[in-house]
Amino acid sequence: MSEEYGPSRVSYLVINENTLGYVTASYPSVFGVLAGSVLRGGHNPFNGPVYISPWDHVRPADIGDFESYRVDARGHLDNQNPLFNSKSYS
Repeated sequence: MSEEYGPSRVSYLVINENTLGYVTASYPSVFGVLAGSVLRGGHNPFNGPVYISPWDHVRPADIGDFESYRVDARGHLDNQNPLFNSKSYS
């Protein structure tokens, strides 16, 4: 199987200070939503992925973001996940 169809690196991000999610190296503009803040206009994870536009404010997520969005970071931000990319999104 080629690398194109295999697993790719994952970067965890916060967009517009209202949605926590991830992108993969294969599809860097497709944002998989893990959780969103309804009060701040975040995306609903049940609606599927969203596209990152040039107007979105994007920053790397940290452990505090996982806590504030109430997402368990185990398996995401630890060494158990071999696909985790600690480099920031560019």
